[in-house]
Amino acid sequence: GTLAKDWHDGVSHLIVHPDADDRCNRTMKYLVAILNGCWILSYSWINDSLAQHAWLLAVCKNRSFIVNS
Repeated sequence: GTLAKDWHDGVSHLIVHPDADDRCNRTMKYLVAILNGCWILSYSWINDSLAQHAWLLAVCKNRSFIVNS
């Protein structure tokens, strides 16, 4: 995969910075990712994966989306 700064049809994952309550800012990229069925992963997942020297299994914590308005 590649890192994309701007949204395009090939995007499959979105990396977000949730707050302490696991809430993400409601950005256009976030909303488009939801509509396109993309994986939404926290930045801590990347850090934890790098610490383990392998991509960790991404697990869905819940099926609801919590966003800051």
